[in-house]
Amino acid sequence: MKKIVTAVLVIVLLLTGNASAFEITGINTDTSFTDGLNRDISSDQEYLRSIATVYGDRYIVREAEYADITSIDKLFEGLSEPLTLEEIDSGQIAFKTETVYSDRLKKEWNLFKMIGGLSGCRAVFEPVIYINVYRNITLVGGYTRYSVSYEHYDAAYWQCVCSVEDMTKEIIPFETRLTLLDKTRQMYENIATDKRFKVFLLVDGKINSVWERDTE
Repeated sequence: MKKIVTAVLVIVLLLTGNASAFEITGINTDTSFTDGLNRDISSDQEYLRSIATVYGDRYIVREAEYADITSIDKLFEGLSEPLTLEEIDSGQIAFKTETVYSDRLKKEWNLFKMIGGLSGCRAVFEPVIYINVYRNITLVGGYTRYSVSYEHYDAAYWQCVCSVEDMTKEIIPFETRLTLLDKTRQMYENIATDKRFKVFLLVDGKINSVWERDTE
């Protein structure tokens, strides 16, 4: 994975042109959340540093205390928004995952997008490290923080059913309900086990690619 990641960064550096300066904003990591992950945060931070410092002989690489992660925040806002009636009717979800390199993360995000917002769940990104490379590239590492309105997936499933039926004015068939119940259970399992370190590669403040550290 690291070879693939560094290759992506090489391509970005080769293609990037003149860039504007980074917009620096005050962003504070919630240590109460990261402390509860029971994960070696410093090891994850070193992982990201090891990727960035490969280019230290050609470009200025600096670790930053803060960075503009507006595009990441918007991505998670979109991930947490309930499906619209138009999305349900068309069967086409507007949320895109083409910048995600991890197949597992793609599947988990698509499932969360499909059910999460309709069942009272939300996801936000908690950054723990920012590294600027060259003029317009930022590497941001951190974790996903979830919140749920219902402790058990049964209640979340029922909320999802009620939300869909209220929008569509149609009764969800029994077989579909069973599938939805199983998918909600899977989403809750994903939420409970997702402590993986995620990395965002930003170019000019926009998300170029997303991947997870492969430690499992």
